Formats: sequence, C-alpha cells, structure tokens
Amino acid sequence: MLSSYFEADQTVFPTQYFYNNILSVDHNEDIFNKKGMVIISSHDAISTSICRQMTTYFNHFKNLQIDYAGILKNQDPKAIDLIINELNSKSIIPVFVGISAEIAGQISASLQSGMVQIANKINNLTHPTAYIRSNFLGYQRHLCGLDDIHEIEQHLYDSMSLGKIRTYPHLTEPVLRDVSIIHLDLSSIRLADCPGCADGLPTGLNAEELCQLMKYSGMSSQLKSFFINTDNLTDDSKQIHHLIAESIWYFAEGLNHRTKDHPFLSSDFSEFIVYSESLEEDLIFLKNNQTQKWWIKKPDSNPPRYMAVSYEEYQSSIGEEIAERIMKFINENRDSA
Repeated sequence: MLSSYFEADQTVFPTQYFYNNILSVDHNEDIFNKKGMVIISSHDAISTSICRQMTTYFNHFKNLQIDYAGILKNQDPKAIDLIINELNSKSIIPVFVGISAEIAGQISASLQSGMVQIANKINNLTHPTAYIRSNFLGYQRHLCGLDDIHEIEQHLYDSMSLGKIRTYPHLTEPVLRDVSIIHLDLSSIRLADCPGCADGLPTGLNAEELCQLMKYSGMSSQLKSFFINTDNLTDDSKQIHHLIAESIWYFAEGLNHRTKDHPFLSSDFSEFIVYSESLEEDLIFLKNNQTQKWWIKKPDSNPPRYMAVSYEEYQSSIGEEIAERIMKFINENRDSA
C-alpha cells in the first residue's frame, strides 16, 4: 500500500477553502487512484506552509486531481523509485518537496531517464553502477569550472545558462518538452525573489521565469517526477513558501495542458525535409498537427531518436543557418564512431 510510505500531516485546513482549492487534504489510498498530481514532502513545516498557500489559489483544472500525500517517512531512493513507478502507472505525477539533487540523480539512474537540473551551478552527479545523464538550466558561468562549461557548450544540446535563457527564451520550451526527471534547486532564483536561500545570488531566474519553466516542465509528455530541494533554505519566510506554491500551481497548469504529442506517442505528424548543403544530408523535421510543436529526427538512427525543437530552429535550418542545438544533436557520438 502506497499510504504506508507516508505520515499524515496533522494540520487541518480551513473548510471554507475546500470548494475552490486545488488541494485535497485527504490522507487515504483513494488519492493514489486519481489521474493528476500528488505533492509529497520530507519537511513537515515547509509542506504545511506551502499547502496553506495553495489553498488560496483557484482551481482551473477540471480534469486534473491535485492531492497532498503527506510527509515521506524516509528518503530511501529505492522507496522513492517504487512510489514513482506506482503513481506513473496510474497517470499520476509526483512532486517531491525537500529532496536533494544527489537522491534525484540516483532515481534518474534507476529509472534510466535523463535528468534536468535547474540550479545556478553545474552539479556533476555520479552513481556507483550507472551513468546519470544530466542537463543544466540557469547555471551562471562565474560559478562553474571552465571544463564543465566547455563540455556543455560542445555536447549538451538541452542545457542553457542563465544568459542563454534570457537571450533565447523561446528555446526553454523545447529543452523541457521531453524531459523525464527534473530537479529544482532554489539557488537558481535570484536572492530578491528567494531571500532565504543560502546559495542565492543577486543574479538568477526571477519568479515569473521560474513559473514559466515549471509550466513547460508540466507539459512534458515524458515526465515521470519533479523534485524540489529545500535544504538550503535558511529561514521560514512565507515569501519563499509562497513562491514554491505558485511554481507548483503553474506546474499543474502545464500538466493540465499535457498531450501525447511526442513522435513515439502519436502518428499525427507532417514531415518536412530540409536538405543541408553544409552537412550534405537531409534534415527530417516533424510537426504535430494538433499542437503545432516540432521535432527533428536524428539521421540514420535505429531505433529512431528525436529532439524537440522550436519553430525558429526549423526556420533557420531552411536558410542554411543550422541551429547550435541541432548541430550538437546530429553530431552526437559521430566523433567516437
């Protein structure tokens, strides 16, 4: 029984919020049988404050159930792995509040899923028996080693520094479109918007950018779980808890708009072939006819591999200006072949 992994949060929420809130506070097995999202916490005080904030928000999600499972009894990766698999089998996405990047990395390796870390630093995670595939969003160059930056710039097509997010905001949606595991470190948010974060800086994502990234994350048809780290919070500021609650609400909005539009999940595509003179080969783009989202197929890949792209990246390819992300994707593993 999944309920055996949690402790009930004893806080009783005001009954006047029950009609329009997006949060059910029932602590029974029924909440694990409804399509939607379950919030799970490892910190009683933080989760209570966050959930109190969420009860003040309106419910825009008629087809999405949002519940609070309570407090996670322990952070054993094997137990979390089991919880994720069980919830995913019932079309439920868990959001874990209070989980470190190291634990999220172990889960990513166990599930054999790629991971995106939203943080101001590059955290190269390791696993004793498996490879952890990580991409990075919001990292700041002065906090990162030069070798790590070179590795990202040469090979990782789904990583973006803070400066690149600001310069190319249209790329954040395709970068997050097919992600499976996401870990958010609050250090990625500027100190003015997250004043109680020990690792925060004057520079970073603002609150609006965070909410936009959360919405894009929720829209991923491949998403299995979302993790939020709270270990580096230094105070009990309601502003921080309100920010986390807001970001989770926008994550739910993304889930509410999620569709099975990936080429592995749908056949409703139009195909566009662009011949590249510089590469001397055809680039195969696919556009989902319902969502109008674009992917590119890796040449000669068997089984087929796809990368989500923006319409702007497709357009630039027509003009022989192959986008940097597309070049990395096409050339991946070719040098070692």
